[in-house]
Amino acid sequence: MCKYTIIAIVCLMPLQVTAEKLPGAEELLDRCGESMDRLPSLIVKGELQMNLRRSLALTGPAKPGAIGTGKMYKRCEVRSDGQRVAQRSYYWGNVKSLKQAIPAEKPAYLSNLWDGTYYMRYSRGSNGQGRVLLNGKQSDYEIRRLQQGHAGAFGVSAGTTRRLDKILQEAKNVLVQRRERPEKPSPLYVLAADTKHGRYTVHLDPDHGYLPAYVKVQLKAGQGHKFYGRSFDEAGLELTWELWNPKFKKIHDSWVPVETEQRYQRLYKRDKFEDNKTHTRFTDITLNPDHEALNSFYPDDVRDGTPVFLRNVELKRDSDTFTWRDGQVVDKSGRVVFDSKSKKAKK
Repeated sequence: MCKYTIIAIVCLMPLQVTAEKLPGAEELLDRCGESMDRLPSLIVKGELQMNLRRSLALTGPAKPGAIGTGKMYKRCEVRSDGQRVAQRSYYWGNVKSLKQAIPAEKPAYLSNLWDGTYYMRYSRGSNGQGRVLLNGKQSDYEIRRLQQGHAGAFGVSAGTTRRLDKILQEAKNVLVQRRERPEKPSPLYVLAADTKHGRYTVHLDPDHGYLPAYVKVQLKAGQGHKFYGRSFDEAGLELTWELWNPKFKKIHDSWVPVETEQRYQRLYKRDKFEDNKTHTRFTDITLNPDHEALNSFYPDDVRDGTPVFLRNVELKRDSDTFTWRDGQVVDKSGRVVFDSKSKKAKK
């Protein structure tokens, strides 16, 4: 009798393992969102290398064989408290053209700042010449793009400014599968869904706070997909964006992605295309810094004498010429018309 009882128990064991309850999409996305919610206030320093491949034709159909390749490099710092954000980046390589490269010893510079009231863009070429654009009424779309500028590794995919957990939570049907990993005791959870932002395939990693270990987003014309709030039909024929092979680091009980591989493939009309592969590495991450003490959202990087162009600022007149001086905007007579510390325009 004992012999048959043992056999019965052994026979039931595989069924118990097979019948293990699979977490639902809502539970998995909630766990993913909890990890992402810990990352809004931070300072990130990093570098990336992008391998470029695209058709060379700018207008008309692409000519057979008219394909160019190049490399672009970037060193950046992003500061964000979840609302305000400052991005500062140095670029070199094939930044604007596949035929010409900016030397590493003379990189171009770009700074974007949203301080909650004003948007400021400061660009400086490799020749040292720069300009400032100060906008008093920036669009919500541009602000959201800027807020998510530290991007894919933190859960924001191509074609949207929203986190992937929020997008999948609004999908009508999300398929969940369990994928075993022979090299690790825990599985990956694979979520797939059609959304208004494209077809999503996401692998969530329970070993790293259920953050994505792989993401693939596919958009196609004629499918009703949205591309940064507009119809994707206006933006091209197909787009595929992938993120894979992330490396994670635990900082103050929060898992943070510190290295990723990404690929951006896009097919436009008239046979034009681009296919870019990017390796991103974050060299330093600080969570929940004291932004006020660090003056994170103050434009102390602008060189004195830089021309300033104003938009949606009441004091603007077509004949006015403005320049930057010691954190302030002055007119041609030297009178201060805007102070970046007080964020006030003076009529």
